[in-house]
Amino acid sequence: WWPLAFVAVVPLAWVVVRGSRRQALLGGFVGGLLAGGAAVHWLALFGVVPWLATGVGFGLSGLVFAAVGRLLACRGRLSPLLWLPVVWVGAAWLRGHLFFWAFPWFYLGQAIWPLDAVLQIAELGGQSLVSLLVALVNGWLLAVLIAPSPAARRRTLRLGVLPAALLLAAFAYGRWRLAHIELTDGPLVLVAQPNIPQHLKDASVYDPEKRLRDLTRLTIDAGARTRATIDLVLWPETMLPVYRSTDPALPYAALDRVPQLRSWLASILRRIRARALITGSRHVELRDGEVYEHNSAFCLDPQGELLCRYDKMRLAPVSEYTPFRELWPAFYRFVREHFTPGFTQFEAGSGPVLCRIGRWRIAPNVCFDIMFPDVVRRAVAAGADAVVNVSNYAWFEASAELDLAIVHGKLRAIETRRAVAASVNGGVSHFVDADGRVIELRGVGGRRKQVEATGLHRLRTSTERTPFVRWGDVGGRGSVALAAVLALWSLVRGGRRPRA
Repeated sequence: WWPLAFVAVVPLAWVVVRGSRRQALLGGFVGGLLAGGAAVHWLALFGVVPWLATGVGFGLSGLVFAAVGRLLACRGRLSPLLWLPVVWVGAAWLRGHLFFWAFPWFYLGQAIWPLDAVLQIAELGGQSLVSLLVALVNGWLLAVLIAPSPAARRRTLRLGVLPAALLLAAFAYGRWRLAHIELTDGPLVLVAQPNIPQHLKDASVYDPEKRLRDLTRLTIDAGARTRATIDLVLWPETMLPVYRSTDPALPYAALDRVPQLRSWLASILRRIRARALITGSRHVELRDGEVYEHNSAFCLDPQGELLCRYDKMRLAPVSEYTPFRELWPAFYRFVREHFTPGFTQFEAGSGPVLCRIGRWRIAPNVCFDIMFPDVVRRAVAAGADAVVNVSNYAWFEASAELDLAIVHGKLRAIETRRAVAASVNGGVSHFVDADGRVIELRGVGGRRKQVEATGLHRLRTSTERTPFVRWGDVGGRGSVALAAVLALWSLVRGGRRPRA
């Protein structure tokens, strides 16, 4: 279905320039709401409120696109070749960064994920740069459709050489880069993928020690298949049980306060000759008389010593934090009482953490962190040689969300030229080399989802410092800035009728 990305924006954009102002604005919001709600239908498995809130975020993005696009087309009399790419990508970037339910999902550039060569330009300006290229084709098609005369349509058709040339240039650049990326051997990583359905994981009758036994079995069986020294074992998010705390001020004790658990995990590493384990676990601490909890990733060595702890930076609204605690206390209390009474409220991590494992610096992150380009960019800018992600997508069963996570891992690897490994409860765990090559874990019968699996792969990473790592998402931020400038220019210039 990826070719549809090159025409997907045209129907809504046609309403923006040909409909009335009310039709344009209503179409932008409702179109965004319906399209976004359909795209993230799997969020309904998690809860109706997250699903609706995400749909509203898409609706607001569509509204921004409609309002600014109509201004540039009708008052600024700009061609869709110019305004559609920057307004669409700018609105999507704002949706992924400013809305309190912000997730950079479903950019046009993500839709063409099978086009490995074209995706390579993400190292220059991020996934938004790829989206700009796809949106440019949409803009040209709209310009052809709304051309006021046959002669104008013929002229506009000839302008198709511009998006065609840029697509060809991106393809040629990608093929050249794929042949010249300086790949080096990275850590040998063993990924264990358990399959613990969320309803069992959360059930009070479920034995939390069973997940530990399952992971131990998977890890030892996979480790026995190689004689090489394994640099890193990777387990999914929140896999370790918590125990009764000896400190009455703390609600529980996690890995850092349970030496017996650390000794057990260390014995596994020694048995399979592994240098370190990174696994997800909850963490709790007392600070200034307040209890703070984190969704964390711990790194442990074969002596049972903790090498580092990373706290998830991008918390999921509602399930991990409730917004407006300080700004709107009444709303915060209402949401906590009626929608999130059983969810833990975590404190967000402050920044990237590098774990030194052998000669490599590994940057762990947790769950949706991998979907935020800046989280990975900051880690690589700090010196990471590779990136690992621990996730629990059992919430979403066998839905498309599991595939979306792979697309994000692929883009992060290309943007930063650092290899990525992901361990996901229920699947799909995967490796991504620095050139974007993906290796998915498969279980019995070749299944990828809702199945146990293990994988062993020596990551192929790079030491290159990409323009994206240096300057960030210039495609997205540049689109927002240019759209703002064009909007101001259109307000000054005035006018009524759009033109091709």
